[in-house]
Amino acid sequence: MKQRIRERIAQASFSSEHAGALAQANLPPGAGKAAQDIVGATPWSGEESVADGALRMLTDKYKPKPSGVRMPTRVDTGRPSKSDSGSRLANARDSSSAYATLKDGSMSDEERHRFRQEMKARFQSDARSIPASIQALGSLANERIEDAIARGQFRNISIRGQQLQRDHNASSPFIDTTEYLMNRMIQKQDIVPPWIEKQQELAQAVDRFRSRLRADWRRHVARSISSDGGGVAAQVRRAEAHAVAERQMQSKAGVASSGALEDPEGAKGEDWGTVGPFRDRQWEATEARYLCAAVANLNALTRSYNLMAPDLARKPYFHVERELRSCFADVAPTVAEAIRQRARAPPTRDSGAGRAGNGVLERFTLDGAGHVHDERRPQYGFREFWRDLWA
Repeated sequence: MKQRIRERIAQASFSSEHAGALAQANLPPGAGKAAQDIVGATPWSGEESVADGALRMLTDKYKPKPSGVRMPTRVDTGRPSKSDSGSRLANARDSSSAYATLKDGSMSDEERHRFRQEMKARFQSDARSIPASIQALGSLANERIEDAIARGQFRNISIRGQQLQRDHNASSPFIDTTEYLMNRMIQKQDIVPPWIEKQQELAQAVDRFRSRLRADWRRHVARSISSDGGGVAAQVRRAEAHAVAERQMQSKAGVASSGALEDPEGAKGEDWGTVGPFRDRQWEATEARYLCAAVANLNALTRSYNLMAPDLARKPYFHVERELRSCFADVAPTVAEAIRQRARAPPTRDSGAGRAGNGVLERFTLDGAGHVHDERRPQYGFREFWRDLWA
């Protein structure tokens, strides 16, 4: 009894270890190759091997070429093909009806002539029905091309002798015809994926925010330096000194773990010379609410973009401190030129906005006392009025 149990256990262990070989050996002789491959394959263990993964990626990227030789749908044996019984019956019916109509004694010669013209018109190209096969379409196209050549429509062609623009993707065996046509339609209609449209919207919003921030800071720095007094040359020198200090500070700055730029060690106590990097805490406090709201809007756009974009195309979030540091570094070298442009700009005309009683009629009054000349002859005309008005 124990011996038989041991033999059964040994046989079960052997069958479990060599299940694939036993199943392949027990296949019937008429089994196909697909069945043999399935039986001889390694059982799925839950993990994909490197070879199987590489084969799958190659199969997905490069579609297999169509194998085999395409046989012609119709073989020309040199003998006329026989029509089927239905076609012969239809032709016989039409012929008999036409013959009977022509032999009708009650018809006049004019009616017979009109009937013959109608029968001839049935065989013209414009009276034919729409072809229902590729061969019929080809025959119709060739006939129309020959008619156009006979009429001389191919004599003056602007593209004669020029190289044709061919798209090699149209005949590529690795691209499906449906996929190629869909890509052509998308390219012609300028259709882009949704995440590309979101990316463009995000880029435009970032450009607007940064352009406005840099323009406001440049104008504020130029006005602050000009308000300190001195000539234009002295103001330009102070702006250039601020730019040099800003460049030195940015070169020594580091990046914190949160992603924001942090001050270098000892930057607050470091001696930058007579002039340090230009900063205005009051301006930053005034613009803080706007900056926080703008950055929050940009982060919302970035979040919605990252949800639909691929992993490699995702963008990081924005930070107020990082944007300010970038703005300070970009604007500092351009402040000197902004001061020169402010100095070269023409002064604004005083339109008298601060004077009391400023109106349209007030501009035509004279500053001094008016004099009225009484003469016997009217010698004061429009020319004199125009001269006194613009004097």
